[in-house]
Amino acid sequence: MTSRPFEPNPRLDRIGDEEIAAADPGPGAPPSAPGFGPEAEEPDRPEADRAADEEDPPGRR
Repeated sequence: MTSRPFEPNPRLDRIGDEEIAAADPGPGAPPSAPGFGPEAEEPDRPEADRAADEEDPPGRR
């Protein structure tokens, strides 16, 4: 086995956005499963609000 120094791919600097796969599946794609996708994401909440929603933490029974 031979080793050679790392050489970055110079083409990566020239890849445009149109060549990179996007998260948008495009027209004709099947719908997302319920509960997935940007519509299902909850808005950011302060940490204190999230902690109040959690059940008993492990070890506190």
